[in-house]
Order: sequence, then C-alpha cells, then structure tokens
Amino acid sequence: MENKSVIKILLSVSFFCLLVLSCSPEGVSKVTITIDLGLQNKAAFNAPESSSIIDRVLRFFAKDAEAQSAPNNLTSLTLNITGDGMDKITLGYTPPLPSTITVEVPAGDSRTFEILAYTPSATLRGVATRNLSGGATVAIPIQMALYETKIVIPDFRNNRVVQINESDTWSRDDVGFLEKNGDNYPLTTTIDPYDIDFDNSGKIYIANYTVNHNILLLNSFDETETFIRLIPDIYEPGEGYCTSIGIDRKNSYIYASDGINLYRWNLDGTNYYALTISGITGISGIDVSNNGLLYLTGNSGTTSYVPTVFKYDPTEQIITGTYTTNLTEPWDVIVKNGYLYIADYGEWSPNKIVQLSLDLNYINELLYMPGTENTLLGPHRFVAIINKKFYVIDENENDGPSENERIVAFDDFNSAWDSFIPSIAQGYFQFYGTC
Repeated sequence: MENKSVIKILLSVSFFCLLVLSCSPEGVSKVTITIDLGLQNKAAFNAPESSSIIDRVLRFFAKDAEAQSAPNNLTSLTLNITGDGMDKITLGYTPPLPSTITVEVPAGDSRTFEILAYTPSATLRGVATRNLSGGATVAIPIQMALYETKIVIPDFRNNRVVQINESDTWSRDDVGFLEKNGDNYPLTTTIDPYDIDFDNSGKIYIANYTVNHNILLLNSFDETETFIRLIPDIYEPGEGYCTSIGIDRKNSYIYASDGINLYRWNLDGTNYYALTISGITGISGIDVSNNGLLYLTGNSGTTSYVPTVFKYDPTEQIITGTYTTNLTEPWDVIVKNGYLYIADYGEWSPNKIVQLSLDLNYINELLYMPGTENTLLGPHRFVAIINKKFYVIDENENDGPSENERIVAFDDFNSAWDSFIPSIAQGYFQFYGTC
C-alpha cells in the first residue's frame, strides 16, 4: 500500500511537471519564413494562423501595394530577431537571396522579427512581434514597406538626377555621389527632372518637366538601370508641363500635375484619370497622407493669384481646407511626423519653412539656423521625404550655377544645419535657377 501511494505521488508529480514544462516558455521555437519576391502567393499572406508553414508567406510588400512588381535589384537582406532574455540574432544574405529562412529562436514573449531589404537607392522594412512557446513551430508573416531612401535630387537645369548618401555630416569621402542623365534614357539626349517620389518597393518616379512632359521610372541607381518612359504625356497638348508628383504608397496611385491640372494613374501607368480641382488655379507641390488625402501647394484666385496650401480629398474631388497666411511662393509640401511642412520661397521676402497641423493651422516657421545668422537661400523641394531628417533643395534662383546651390539637412527647427554642395569635379547644382 505504501509503495502504491508513493507511485501515485510520483505519477502525480511527473504529470504536474509535464504540464508545467508544456506551458513553460523555456526552450526554443523553430520559425520558418518563406520569402515570395515575386508576390505569386498573395493569398497565403492572408491565411489564418492555423495554416501550414508552407502556406504562410513572408511578403516583401504591404497588401495595399500588390499592384507593384517586386524589386529585381535587391543587394542584400538582413533578419534581426530580438527580445527580453535572449541575445540578438542577426542573419544576413546576399544574392541569390534564399526563398526560405528557418531559424531556432529562444522561446518567450514579444519576440520581434525585423526584415531589412536593401536596393541601391532604398531600404524596405517589415516588423512583426510574436509570443513563442517552447518547442513550437511557427511561421511569421511580415508586411514590407519603404523605410528610408538615399537622397535622390532633381537637378533640373543640369538635366540630371543625382543620388548622395544620407549622413550626419557630409564629406567628399562618404557622400557617394552618383548621377544619371540623358545618356541613361534611350529616347532622348536630355531629361528635365523637376520632382521625385518613391513607391513602396523603392522605385523612383520622376516628373520630367519639358522633354515630352512625361513621368519617368527608375528602378534604382544601379549602374545597369536606365530611365523608363512610364507615362508618355501627362496632359493634353498645349496645357502645361509636368511640375510635380506624389505617390500614394498605401493605395498604389501616382498623382501628378502640369501646374494647371491634377491627374492620377495606377503605379504601372494604367487607368489615367483627370481629377476635378475647382478652386485651385496652380499646383507646384504634392504630398499624400497616410489616409490618402492630398496636400497641394500652389495658387487660388482667378483675377489675382493667392499663394495657397490646399487639403484635397481625391475621392470626393473637393478641397477640404486652405491656408493662405503670410505665404510668398509655396513650392513644395511634405507630411512628416504628424505635421505639414511648406517650403516657401521668397525671392524678395524672407525664405522660410512653415509648419502647419494636418488641419492647416499655423504652428511654427523656420527662417534662421538656431543661434546663428545663417538664413535659408530659397527652399524649393523636400527630398528623401520619408527619412528622419529634413532634406531641402535650397537655392537663390537668380544665382545660376554657383556654390550657393545646396542641399540643407536638419533634424528639426531647433537643431543645427548641415549642407552639401558638390565639388567642381562633380558639377555644381543648378536646380531651378536661371542658367
């Protein structure tokens, strides 16, 4: 009897231990990630968590961007896995990139999986967090989106697009100066880049001002890449030029203007649509918010032009707000960190960057570098628009090609400025000023 009681106690303890161990986060989990660079298996991304590992797909693009094609010029891929009580796991890959990654991860709560995918001009990023039980085998779906870019600059009067690296302090050694011009465009000998934006795959879209008034596509600054004439003519003959462009990365649209009209296409250049813009008499800059609303810089009024910032609903095709106070020549607009910023060029007035709320209420403005007498020469375009810093084309249009044509970078309105001016060998910027 005594032996039977001991056996019962031992069995009970053993069973209890098994229960505890089965619920314990200790041990490792096997995580399998399947990479679909061509987006062939879109349905697998939306499969339920109970689906098999093979059916779970790590995609390189957000669901809203399915119309895009996958980048064919990824230079590398990095997987970072972090969490409390574990050492960081980092795995790196170069082409040919694997279609499947399987890795053992210490079990525990809130394991974070970060994918970084690099092209020559952009970084894509996706993040997912999961609780992992010991001994489990799981698959982690991750949505990818544009994270940051190199600084890609429309040097209009020089008929070239220039790429430089993001840097805390620019120097000739780390700037990575690259350029593409009409030699990289088989249809003509020149290009006239006026504005630039990126889609979620890191591809570059360019408003080409005068040569055929079209929109160019550049996959990246890979040396083998050439400009593609994505949209031949953005307007009816005689109406205007291609002055500005904005990419809706959530809904996969291109918005562009000839300065007078506003147009929309799918990212592949199909489904042309002219929007009604009653009350807007000129457009110089476009940016798209996360909810698909447009912010435009330009003019209102018919008998006299009034410099204006517009909030525009492209679904209803109506203006939902305007701002006109103390503007001289608003060239460009950017949505950043929950605010709106306006590059306001004043040839004979103070040059400034104006900060507004997304409802177009005035908040602040920048005229001087804090603690100095350094002023803006003439803010025109925001570049590298999704990066943490502000990057602004800053020039005096009357200077022509000179050492005053620069890119200005700063963290916020209270920080010091850094600026980049090309060397003589690289060729000074000309931007939008007179030649």
